[in-house]
Amino acid sequence: MMGPRAKRIIILGGGTAGWVCGSILARNARSLGLDVVVVDTAEIPTIGVGEASIPTIYDLLRHVGIDDRELVSRAGATFKYGIEFEGWSVPGDRYMHGFGSMGAPLGELEFFNAWAAAANYFTSRDLGPFVPAVAAARKGRFGRVRSRPADALDHQYFPLCELSYALHFDASLLARLLREKAMADGARHLSLQVAGVETDETGIVALTTSDSGRLDADLFVDCSGLYGFLSRKALGGRFDDWRAYLPCDRAIAVQSRRHTEPRPYTRSVAHRAGWRWEIQLQDRTGNGNVYCSDFMNDDQAETLLRDQVEGELIGQPRKIEFATGRLSAPWHANCIAIGLSAGFLEPLESTSIHLIYKYALRLEEALRGGELSPVVRERFNAAWRAETEEIRDFLMAHYVVNQRSEDGFWSSMRAARRPTTLEDKLESFARTGWIALPDEALFGHDSWFQVLIGQKFQVDYKGLATSPQRASSLLQFLENVGRAVDIETSSLPHSHGQYLQQLRLQTDPSPVAG
Repeated sequence: MMGPRAKRIIILGGGTAGWVCGSILARNARSLGLDVVVVDTAEIPTIGVGEASIPTIYDLLRHVGIDDRELVSRAGATFKYGIEFEGWSVPGDRYMHGFGSMGAPLGELEFFNAWAAAANYFTSRDLGPFVPAVAAARKGRFGRVRSRPADALDHQYFPLCELSYALHFDASLLARLLREKAMADGARHLSLQVAGVETDETGIVALTTSDSGRLDADLFVDCSGLYGFLSRKALGGRFDDWRAYLPCDRAIAVQSRRHTEPRPYTRSVAHRAGWRWEIQLQDRTGNGNVYCSDFMNDDQAETLLRDQVEGELIGQPRKIEFATGRLSAPWHANCIAIGLSAGFLEPLESTSIHLIYKYALRLEEALRGGELSPVVRERFNAAWRAETEEIRDFLMAHYVVNQRSEDGFWSSMRAARRPTTLEDKLESFARTGWIALPDEALFGHDSWFQVLIGQKFQVDYKGLATSPQRASSLLQFLENVGRAVDIETSSLPHSHGQYLQQLRLQTDPSPVAG
């Protein structure tokens, strides 16, 4: 039962989501008078969230007091400048969605508007040379983001000040590190056999166990993965099924050995019924095949993955079945679903772990605020609905603007029914070269532009074109920006592998910041 203030919080699930929540809530538990208990149960198998992240991962690390050097030394971490997409436009074609901003403004003119006004005069339309993260990734170089010089003039452009990056890591080792942090901050860990859930009109009363009786609490956090033991099974939370928009419903994952220097980016390679990923850690590669079972069976999917994996397999491929969608209200009564229990959005843009810590932080903020009122719950749920819908639209855009000629999965995606919000974005971009996005959108304009231009989505460049006279000065401006990005990223002193080695030896003198 949830009173005005929660005193005991039970987190059900000992995987990545459970320990992200545990580490965040335990951080200020003593000052808030909270008893945080993480219940790990063999009855709920750990699915294992993907091993790639986006730059907001540093929000989590800062909050729980983890230096990314720890992830490099203890979780096999590598750095990630973005995602390379191969075959998403046409087979063999490649582009990269890089983190951070692209280019520099030209006076009051946003960089992309300058690029679009001159694009009709290009022979090749590639935004990559103007994105510092993409340029560095393509060179295999790595360096930290640099501070803008104090005496810099407003119009001066420093590409290395615009670098942005995230991390790849072993999710199980990250969970272990977070468990250490959480327990050091006072969280308790119980490994029990959970037999059932007691509920009443106010929500969840207690968990019943086979070996330790009842476990009651004021607040329950459901981190039980796709099973949704509390939020879906016990409380019957409403699930919004998005398979009509994102029909991939299965994945097969396997690890392989790697002996070359790791790439500082994730790879996403399209195939006839979906796509496969490659995530390179320091000593192995995470491989996976995401596919739609209407167009590829499990045996075909495993064969495709085995044929494409580089290096010796580590263990056997593991199959995961899922339905894309989300709970419309992950905070219901005194139970908050976080992680896969709250919803599943396929790992195309590495958003799973982001959504875990984003809403764990929102919960912690609500607890610090004191009273957990219906208004607080609805604000939490409204933010969740808005963010997951924005992510859904961004993910679906990758599919519906494909230019692949074969029948089957890809042609069905081009013809798929689209949410009105996505249809409006694509229509606006095709007509005006711009998209209206909320200020808090996880994927901003630079992300949308890289995907839509990278996949050769049809834009009326003639309608956006400036005069030939004006275009000449814009082309010179773009050449100068591209040259600055190329020169500065070429000056990064270390390859990605060398930089990782320095961190492991703790010889890098630069500050650690995302």
